[in-house]
Amino acid sequence: MFTTQIISHSDALRHDDLADLAGWAGPCVTIHMPTHRATDETLNDSKRFGHLIDDARTQLEENYPDADAESILAPVESLARSRRFWQFQSERLVVFASPDGMRRFRTDRSFPKDATVGDSFNFRHVLPMVTGDVPFLILAISRAKVRLFEADRAHITELPLGDIPASEDDVAGAYTREPELQSKGSTGNHAFYHGHGTGEGNVLEAFLRVTGRAMEKRFSTDKRPLVLASVSEYLGPLSTHINNVRVLGVVAGNPDALNEKQIHEKAWPLAAGEVQRHTNALTDDYAAAIGTGLATANPEYIVNDSEIGRVGTLMITERALGEEAYARDMDDAIRNVLRTSGEVWAVDELNDGSPFGALRRY
Repeated sequence: MFTTQIISHSDALRHDDLADLAGWAGPCVTIHMPTHRATDETLNDSKRFGHLIDDARTQLEENYPDADAESILAPVESLARSRRFWQFQSERLVVFASPDGMRRFRTDRSFPKDATVGDSFNFRHVLPMVTGDVPFLILAISRAKVRLFEADRAHITELPLGDIPASEDDVAGAYTREPELQSKGSTGNHAFYHGHGTGEGNVLEAFLRVTGRAMEKRFSTDKRPLVLASVSEYLGPLSTHINNVRVLGVVAGNPDALNEKQIHEKAWPLAAGEVQRHTNALTDDYAAAIGTGLATANPEYIVNDSEIGRVGTLMITERALGEEAYARDMDDAIRNVLRTSGEVWAVDELNDGSPFGALRRY
């Protein structure tokens, strides 16, 4: 599989990555800094990164004297010395390190330069980046060619088709693979369609049916939504057989002449709309739950409830993400919610004007 980077030298940072990191043991070091793309400033970035490492070391020594600071920071310092790494940067870099390891992510999203050390990682600065992205699938289909992609805001990767026919000409092979669609005979390269002959419409109908059923079988338990790149007329026949994969919409037209970047450019706005729809649903649920005991904006309650797994969704407004007064409490609450399979979401604002709010599971 070959990945095309829509935003060069960037790394996908997903909700699942935050959930994994939330399970790491402390003390937790988080470093954020701006970087430069292959300019004279590139090597200076590594020096600035070194200063932030020194800052983190000081915090470790002062606040966690029993921790092995050198062991925690060793992989981070190795990154600082890697000339190759610094030659391939985006606009920002975030690094997470603890006794359990180190992970780094490059991004074009803006956040302040800092180094923080605490019992939990500082996910606040990257949270809008995580919630503003959505992984999704793209099925680019014409009678002559079928392509399947997985994508997000910054990347698109072509996937192997597997049981999905590569073109209409491949439909006879698809019939052989699916017993309930077996033909009553064949002529040339195409199968007879349940005794209705080999007319052009029947072959197209069979092609779309086999494709839809193959997509359903492969992705029915996959949570990613699907964007269809095809002539609009294909949506109905395909949707008949795709019941458990949510189709966001259609990039209308024959996609054969479009390369990966062009397909992504047309498909991403449909996927991006999913972020806003989910945000609206969460804030509406919060507004409806206020006063029922199933929602709270009290930071003490949020932290306490998150420790016992009571918080299912934690929403933090953009203004609260940068407020130091809430930093430690929010870092701990974010960690706790992620550890208990909850959801953390950045929102522009909440209906009641609170800086943050939690939806309780019970």
